[in-house]
Amino acid sequence: MQETSIDEERQDLRNYWRVLSRWWWLLTLGLVSAAMAAFFVSQAITPIYVSTVKILVQGGQSPTAFSVGDIQAGRQLAETYGDLIKTRSVLERVTETLTLPYGVSRLNDKIKVGSIRSIIEVKVSDPNPQLAATIANTTAQSFIDDFFARQLTQIAKFQASFSQYGITENSSILASQAAMLTTLSIVEAATPPSAASSPRTRVNVVIAAILGLVIATMIVFVLERIDDSIRSADDLRTIKGLKGSDTSVLSDLGWIGEQRVQSGTFPSILDDKDSRSALSESYKYLTLNVEFSYQDTDKSKSILVTSALPGEGKTTNVTNLAIAMARGGKSVVLVDADLRKPAIHLAFGLKGRQGLTNLLTGTATVEEVLHETSVENLRVIPSGPLPPNPTLMLKSNTMREAIKTLVEKADYVFIDSPPVLGAADPLAIAASVDAVILVVDSKKARRTLVERTTQSLQQANEAVLGVLLNKVVEKREAYYYRYYGYQESINDSKDKKWWQLPVQRLTGVFTRNEARERDKKG
Repeated sequence: MQETSIDEERQDLRNYWRVLSRWWWLLTLGLVSAAMAAFFVSQAITPIYVSTVKILVQGGQSPTAFSVGDIQAGRQLAETYGDLIKTRSVLERVTETLTLPYGVSRLNDKIKVGSIRSIIEVKVSDPNPQLAATIANTTAQSFIDDFFARQLTQIAKFQASFSQYGITENSSILASQAAMLTTLSIVEAATPPSAASSPRTRVNVVIAAILGLVIATMIVFVLERIDDSIRSADDLRTIKGLKGSDTSVLSDLGWIGEQRVQSGTFPSILDDKDSRSALSESYKYLTLNVEFSYQDTDKSKSILVTSALPGEGKTTNVTNLAIAMARGGKSVVLVDADLRKPAIHLAFGLKGRQGLTNLLTGTATVEEVLHETSVENLRVIPSGPLPPNPTLMLKSNTMREAIKTLVEKADYVFIDSPPVLGAADPLAIAASVDAVILVVDSKKARRTLVERTTQSLQQANEAVLGVLLNKVVEKREAYYYRYYGYQESINDSKDKKWWQLPVQRLTGVFTRNEARERDKKG
């Protein structure tokens, strides 16, 4: 159970890395574009400077001592008097003193008042740092003057009330009243700020970059959820029925890299002079997987090679697989059972020769339709004349007997057919063969189509051998070929950009050195 859990965690990590390597450009685009947008927007915004003046509030004190109660009173007065700073009388005095080009309401929006213990903080925001400091200091001084004027008015009213009762002025009474007054003083004048408080370009860029990355990640998640394309072997393993799931009937036989060939031709190893090329090695790997699949069985070795849709490379792969198997010392018969658009005869120059339809109609024997090729151990049966009803001919008893006869004459019999979703021919053949290989094009295949195809094939033949992923764009997989010296990969040197060859050679040197170090340690 623990090993299974570890394998699942590794598989999850591989899936995450696959998604990251596939969508890194979108994640980078989201991050960079959001950061750049925030930067340019921040640069376009008019900078605002904030200047602060601090006013100390001291409550009335007894003439004898300064107590803790006085401090508490000053704190409460600071909170109360802070609300008086933005009164109309104070703001009008400021606008008149500075002859500001706007009125009280706009000035009110520029001023923010707060209190910290016994100190009132008056903050003024303005695009001009010098004007922000001037407004702050003027507002503080105007408030202090207005406040003192209010207190003097209160004292005058107090004295007038005493006069009504015949009480004359008394210096001790005046001193007592003065001591009980609240005093305000500027403890820290406002100065022009050297840096703008907004916009905060760095903070905005960082926040925007994070949001851009989050949004891009959400987009990637949605795209991955709705995308049912198959681009790698990891994608194949998510298909219901593939090896590793609850209904284990399919296995991953390997992958073939994308090849660049001239129009009207297909990649072939028939005339491949370098047996260590990437293409040849891919088919050697495929033949080993096919042989391992039969290692512990005594079944016959007749294998149908088909695909879900046209153009996925079934004919190319069955031809190269037969050639690779024959070069590996196995006796192989390759049968072209695509009686709608046959193509194998073109690869071996067998146009006009007797073929499968001649055998099935009884106009030729097995020996007459078996044609030798330039590849030792490989014989080919072309399609022959195309019949009006291929499906009826391919599901006949004669076809079953022909396959049994061919199995007796070779180690492996490979059969090409039309695509499963294009005709019923492959299902008719699948019932007569030992196993089926499904070729999947990594560029056009979809999970739903592959699942439908595998389900159809499984109904006709429960012993479906596996899936071969074709036209894979090599990335990290190409490292194995570089390490072992197989320099010819999917992109020929002449097709590379000027900067790609040095990079490939450099990375190849690094990977080879790392592998050698691992071999020494191992």
